[in-house]
Formats: sequence, structure tokens, C-alpha cells
Amino acid sequence: MAIGVDEKPDKETLKIGEVPAIEEFVFLGL
Repeated sequence: MAIGVDEKPDKETLKIGEVPAIEEFVFLGL
């Protein structure tokens, strides 16, 4: 899944990388 990173990583790209990171962080926090 290569989204135009050179142009600007928008909300979609941020969500794709952000959600799993938050879930993992919360899981480790618990």
C-alpha cells in the first residue's frame, strides 16, 4: 500500500500507522 508519501501523508496514512500503535501501547499499558 504505497500512498503518495512525497506529496503529504494525510489522515488515512496517519490512521493506518496510528491506530495499531495506540492499540499496542494501550495493550502494553494494561
